[in-house]
Amino acid sequence: MRTFLFVWIIFHLIKIQVTETYNWRSSDGFQRFGHVSARLTDRPCPHGWLHYQGSCYYFSRDRLEWWRALVKCIRMDGYLVSVEEGHENTFIRRHLMMFYVHRGAWMGLNKLVCPEKDQWFWGVTSSECRRFDWFSHELLHNKKGNKYCGLFWQSFNYHWHVDNCAQKNYYICELKPGKKCYCHI
Repeated sequence: MRTFLFVWIIFHLIKIQVTETYNWRSSDGFQRFGHVSARLTDRPCPHGWLHYQGSCYYFSRDRLEWWRALVKCIRMDGYLVSVEEGHENTFIRRHLMMFYVHRGAWMGLNKLVCPEKDQWFWGVTSSECRRFDWFSHELLHNKKGNKYCGLFWQSFNYHWHVDNCAQKNYYICELKPGKKCYCHI
């Protein structure tokens, strides 16, 4: 009984000291440590989405064909991710590695709009992709066949790869907080 009482007193003394020393609700307390204060309300992204550089990203837990993944992202007010900058590509690849996504994850990259041309687009629009992260001359090996959809491929350390759009893979959705996107529909 004495041990319990002693532990209880020490716990409450520490609690009082910590509470008086740091006002945890104050953003100043967090800034002293070099952190941005946590946003517990008014999150820029829906629950289950990750925020990065003005966009929200959803890493799926289910596997779908490319077109079904596209529809699912649209139903969540987003679109299959379109990678526009190198740092965005690195962010996504690191999370795929961290989550150890088996096989790969769909992105919006595809050539379904013009399969006969050597042009790649984002979603089902005329927004052409001009920067790529292919693994070791990827397109030289996939000139024929029905591999028209892009994904981050596990075997290639999550560099880009093309696959048959009917394959079931994980997928990554993107949305801009506060904006409904109609551009990739």
